Amino acid sequence: MSKVLTPAMDADMSMDEDLDDCGGHEDDDDDDEDEDESEEEDEEDGEAEEQQVAVEEKDLPLLTIPIVDPEGSRFDELLYWIYTNNSERWLTHFTPQNYESILKNIVYLNMTTPEVLAICHAFEQSPANEYGQVPQGTADEHFML
Repeated sequence: MSKVLTPAMDADMSMDEDLDDCGGHEDDDDDDEDEDESEEEDEEDGEAEEQQVAVEEKDLPLLTIPIVDPEGSRFDELLYWIYTNNSERWLTHFTPQNYESILKNIVYLNMTTPEVLAICHAFEQSPANEYGQVPQGTADEHFML
């Protein structure tokens, strides 16, 4: 009895089914060949999936979302601090003019941790606040402590 195989059916059938239909017997040497063929099929499937993903990504529009910081709070430095925990670098961007905006971002992002409060207190006591434009305890008031 002969079978007509379509590509879809051929992919679903294993070598064992082909051998059974032909009345052949499988010996141990064929196992290695079967494994090699299945690895090749897996690689081909992986390549096909990659191509499909590439096509899907190509179909998507490229979006650029500009983040405007109108108050000059240096939000980029806040994000840098979140990832690196480099307090000294973040503190260099605190000024009396942008301190209120920085505190608003901290509260909005629910980052009112003891570490962030210590950074804010350091600014309030730093030479950058030399003229006392930012009163001591401003962070405490914003964080409602």
